[in-house]
Amino acid sequence: RSEEQVLAKAPLKVKLGNEDYELPILAITRMAEWRQKVIATAKEIGGLGVSLAGLGEAFLAFPEKIMGLVFAYAPNLPQDKILDPDKGGATEEQFALAFSQIESVAFPYLRQVSLMKSLALIQSLTPSEKSTSSSSPSTGSRQIM
Repeated sequence: RSEEQVLAKAPLKVKLGNEDYELPILAITRMAEWRQKVIATAKEIGGLGVSLAGLGEAFLAFPEKIMGLVFAYAPNLPQDKILDPDKGGATEEQFALAFSQIESVAFPYLRQVSLMKSLALIQSLTPSEKSTSSSSPSTGSRQIM
């Protein structure tokens, strides 16, 4: 999303079935409530023996969970129409895309967290100066190896 869209709180535009919908950007407290539903769903899937590391793949096995989270985010969506195959019902791909868009606004700090993890990894792999430096007894100068 562009900075302009973020500042204007422009709605998310999704297509489910044959219809286009605009999903509002939720206020902080409502977004926090939705994130708790995501976490509860993740714990529920985890309770089925799925590790946290494999949670992404677990959602593939439970696509109805993704659909439920999209409807939880935007309860005003016409569920019956969207799910009715005789009325041009939505596809799992459409729900996955809608969920991805919602996730990007619900977890805006994921990019920063990923960057911090990468920096921490780089730092852990880079030898520190203390472990690679020594003093020369003859000159008293420090040499970096």
